[in-house]
Amino acid sequence: MKTKILAGVMALALGFFAVSCDDDDDYSPASGTLVQSVTTGSSDVTANSATLNGVVEGLQSQSSSAFVVGFYYGTSEEALANNAVAVIDGNKFTATIDGLTKNTKLYYQAYVTLQKTVTYKGEVKSLVTTDAKVSTADASDVKINSAVIGGNVVDYPATSVCGVVISASKDEEAVRAGLRVNASDLGAFSVEMKGLVPAATYYYAAFLDLGAGVVYGDVKEFTTKEFSMDADADFVDLGLSTKWCKFNFGATEASEVGGLFAFGDTTGVCSSTSVKDYEPAADIYRTQYDVVFKSLAKATIPTADEFEELFEKCDVEWTEENGLSGYKFTGPNGNSIFLPAAGSRTGNTVSDEGVKGCYLTGSVNPSAPDFAISYEFSNGQNNKTTSPRFQALSVRPVSVAKNIPFDKSLLCKTWVLDLNDDGDSFRFDGPLSYYGTDDCWATVTNNETSYMGAVNSWNWSPKWSENTWIGPKGDWGYMSFSEDGKVTIHRAKPVYESDGKTLKEFQYTDEDGTYEVDEVNKTITLSIDILGVGKFNTLTLDAKTKLKILSLTEETAQIAILRDPTLSGEGAALLSYNYITEKVVKAESAIKVKFTSANGSGDGNWGAVVDRIYPLALQEKGSISSSFKYEGAMSDAGVFLIDFAGLVNSFPNSFVSINGIKADGKAVKYDGGKILYGDIEDKGNYRIEFFNMNGATCEPGCSPFSNNTSKLSSEPAISFSQSFEVSYTVFADVNVARKYDVNLITVNPDWKGTWGYNAGQQIEVKYDAVAHKYYIEPTTLTFSYSDTTVNCSAGSIMTFLEVPDLYGYFPGAHATLDKFVLDGKEVTFDASKVIDSNEDPKYRLELWNCYGATKDNCAFGTAVAGNDGVYVIKELGFKEKMELTATFRSLFPEVSFE
Repeated sequence: MKTKILAGVMALALGFFAVSCDDDDDYSPASGTLVQSVTTGSSDVTANSATLNGVVEGLQSQSSSAFVVGFYYGTSEEALANNAVAVIDGNKFTATIDGLTKNTKLYYQAYVTLQKTVTYKGEVKSLVTTDAKVSTADASDVKINSAVIGGNVVDYPATSVCGVVISASKDEEAVRAGLRVNASDLGAFSVEMKGLVPAATYYYAAFLDLGAGVVYGDVKEFTTKEFSMDADADFVDLGLSTKWCKFNFGATEASEVGGLFAFGDTTGVCSSTSVKDYEPAADIYRTQYDVVFKSLAKATIPTADEFEELFEKCDVEWTEENGLSGYKFTGPNGNSIFLPAAGSRTGNTVSDEGVKGCYLTGSVNPSAPDFAISYEFSNGQNNKTTSPRFQALSVRPVSVAKNIPFDKSLLCKTWVLDLNDDGDSFRFDGPLSYYGTDDCWATVTNNETSYMGAVNSWNWSPKWSENTWIGPKGDWGYMSFSEDGKVTIHRAKPVYESDGKTLKEFQYTDEDGTYEVDEVNKTITLSIDILGVGKFNTLTLDAKTKLKILSLTEETAQIAILRDPTLSGEGAALLSYNYITEKVVKAESAIKVKFTSANGSGDGNWGAVVDRIYPLALQEKGSISSSFKYEGAMSDAGVFLIDFAGLVNSFPNSFVSINGIKADGKAVKYDGGKILYGDIEDKGNYRIEFFNMNGATCEPGCSPFSNNTSKLSSEPAISFSQSFEVSYTVFADVNVARKYDVNLITVNPDWKGTWGYNAGQQIEVKYDAVAHKYYIEPTTLTFSYSDTTVNCSAGSIMTFLEVPDLYGYFPGAHATLDKFVLDGKEVTFDASKVIDSNEDPKYRLELWNCYGATKDNCAFGTAVAGNDGVYVIKELGFKEKMELTATFRSLFPEVSFE
């Protein structure tokens, strides 16, 4: 054979690589991997030649001189002994092999070799030389969602298969790797390609599959016709929160199955089975990856919640319409839609058509983002499930316009403007939004932009942080509606200093009035002015009558007044006051974690907000573990502490446990028993005081960070040049300072013994409210355990003291075993091997546990194998009585600063 080289070489900077790589090894010690991928492409064959195609990614910007691209090939897949060097153009390269004979089967593999040492390879493919010819026919009968495409093949073997490949990319290799649709006949053939996207351009080519290789025709294109969706005629109101389309996407009537679309596929012809080819790994509802919304602005792909509502609130029936099997959904209002069982497609293979309905949502599985949330049904079952993002499913559009009912009872609660003392807004961008004069419940809540021919429909929601002219941050009061038609407003008026700019205080007045709600027009009329922000009520002639309710939920409300151009000097607009409930304020008005680190001269950081704890979450969970990293520098700490602002006010029995400290990324030694804890200033804040040059922590021997023996004006043991980190756990109402039961557990090889012998033994954690320290009384306990019904003479598989809850609060708690007696005889032991352990949140003084840390390092002897895979310490066996004495010495780890 003679190898014909069509052109030259492309290369990369010298000296980058000094190792060799096989197949999938992508390694470059000097500069990182440059070759991102090598793909073996298609082939173009005649009876006596073959042109091979390949693609490389990652080398386009490199200078030439040090790499070669080409193909290994041969007549055996395991022996690609020949080499055809290729020519590269951009990221594509080709090589032609001449001198072949008809019906020769070859295997080939693309490669890139760098610096003659590092080789990257694609997959192995096959071809067969042939004089068969393939031509692609022009598209015909092009419609909104379909087209007839095909071609002609001549001189083909009888065992061949022909058809078309189709793609949304015009790149020839992308077309050949596109969705494959087989034809039923050889020769001149055609297929009707259905389930396409309106107003989209597709590229296709005819193919002939010879088994060992594929021959392709030229690439041609067509563009589907445009489709204008009718917001009324094409949707059905089922009495749900959204209207559902009458037909699947890729169809125009319910009797069509429509297209099959993978998650993020906006064409319906993506056939890759690699998740990385489908982006993003996040919800796609109303984004550029939403195939429905991208094509039809009036509709979207459904969310998982909307599909769940469809299944929960509708009656379902497996039925048949126009020859199609599927589900009929009948809504609460009696209206219905039909979803055909169109099956699903993986790669080029469609399965379960007519047997199973598989429908895609726009929601990704949050716990496994390689999967999308989907719904499937068949005759006799339906369920919510997940599907790989590359699996193509049916899509049933829903209207962008929603159908959310108005419930005036939601108004009956206490509302505050969405702006707090720190300038934060929790549900809106700020306490005030601007809308067009035609805006109302229909446009804002239900997104009906064409409602009643609305022309002046727009929105601007200024953020307070960028638009402080809205009014000063702070408590603007509240507004309470009762079910008997009464309203009470606690109204704030800002008072400024003489400069007219600096807020001095808020002055409050209380007003009582009445209100009426027009449920049809979604308006509210009050006998007194509505609660508003600063000057904005003065920009309207009427802040009482027929105010528009733009939105109303369990947590939020928007009520708008009409700005009068003659008063404001600006055009007419709706000024929407944005309200949230007190529950939201409690849930999201964070407890700020403030870090102070100042030196002995007072220079440094005083109260930087480094973290936030949310009260509702803390109340629900009971405890929250968190950490912060403060980036800065400090030497010789003078004042060094953390404040949890308002924590004690919200949770009087709160407690904070310090779990670790790092300075410049390195762990810092500290004595937790010398740290001050609690509401030290009696202001409702929980403080962790590490060091204070004006406090008790500067006294001799009191610093948590050193063994200083004199009073300190600063603590040089704490310094950092880049960062300081603290991890901690905040507990809500825990009553840490209390008595704790101490239990003895000892179990024989037959799993019998005591799993919690107590005999009234307790230790007590105390809190010194003057010294602001937690401590444990040096409590010595003696246990005497005997049980004549249990034979413990064979030894023990576990023996330890256990204190429920203690470890959860004090992970550094420490106790010692002082004396151990079995059947009246004192047992010697290695005290260093009796250890502090835990089964969080339980503390354990572990003498022996065949599943614990003492398994290979026991204080009493050497373990021997017993039954059921356990290990036994025979030296802990006793016939009549086990006695032991232990002392609980500290809540915090013992630290040596030597």
